[in-house]
Amino acid sequence: RRTEAARPAPFRRTGRRTERHALRSPQKLCGHAMTSLAEWHAAVNNGEWERITVRVGLQTFPLRTIQQVELERWSSPPFVWDRNWLVLGHDGSPHAFIGRDGSINVLTLASSALVKEAQRERDVSRLIELGAETRERAIALLEVYGSRQAAANALCAAADTSIPSEVRKWVEQLRSGGERQKEAAARALWIFTVTNSNTVWIRRAGGIPPLVALARDGTDGQQVHAAWALANLAINADNQVAIARAGGIAPLVALARGGTDGQKEQAAGALAELAAGSLNDDNKVAIARAGGIAPLVALARGGTDGQKEQAAGALAELAAGSLNDDNKVAIARAGGIAPLV
Repeated sequence: RRTEAARPAPFRRTGRRTERHALRSPQKLCGHAMTSLAEWHAAVNNGEWERITVRVGLQTFPLRTIQQVELERWSSPPFVWDRNWLVLGHDGSPHAFIGRDGSINVLTLASSALVKEAQRERDVSRLIELGAETRERAIALLEVYGSRQAAANALCAAADTSIPSEVRKWVEQLRSGGERQKEAAARALWIFTVTNSNTVWIRRAGGIPPLVALARDGTDGQQVHAAWALANLAINADNQVAIARAGGIAPLVALARGGTDGQKEQAAGALAELAAGSLNDDNKVAIARAGGIAPLVALARGGTDGQKEQAAGALAELAAGSLNDDNKVAIARAGGIAPLV
């Protein structure tokens, strides 16, 4: 347990020979109105992967991890990507991945508003199933708690009398207390995870979403205590799932990339726990899609001793398993092999 510029025209593969060609207009290629280059950069840089899909024939699929990594390479300095694979439209935005057989796997960027509205409708329906009873009450719960997971936790916690009163009090302070109260509550919950093996009480009381919120938007003290608590909570398999569903991976990746030394170490440790286990492939993929590989490689290469240890553990978990070949390739492309040798 833890205690503390102009780009060249795209390419098409044709057997062993690679030849330069011009794509058809983006509108014809994609079958929909052209999305601006700025919108593509914003979506990729913000990690809005749920908006980007790949169409192969009549079927649509989410991005694979290695495709997401390639889009990040396209969108971020030094702007080096595989031009034989990821091809651009006339405006410079990504429009397709080209298969080895020359097939065109078309990229689509959905409207952010449409994605959010569809997600809201799914959230309302799920809360009704969980006991909100009416659409009006489900909408009110979403407005009060900010996410479906937090609202669902509140519904469940209200009906659970086995949760210790102090855990309920700390979770409520996380939600509605002042800044000092929130930090104190995060610290108390972290200590609780160190001294008490029954960390599921924190999840059942709805404590994971507000801890994730502090890790994302809190003060330095709030963030480090939230990261500590999340790292210990993530030892439990059900908690791992809950943290990912509450959106906990992206803020932990952000702390590993740009936090204080303590935040980086604890965030790397939390990511290692979230990726641990043979049944955790979804979290491994999610961490890579959130851009987690590059900061972990940076910590393994140039961090403190504690950061190196936690980052190396996280990278090992991300690469583990026969279903994580994309992560292995992404770690190698990020320069992750040398610091681990």
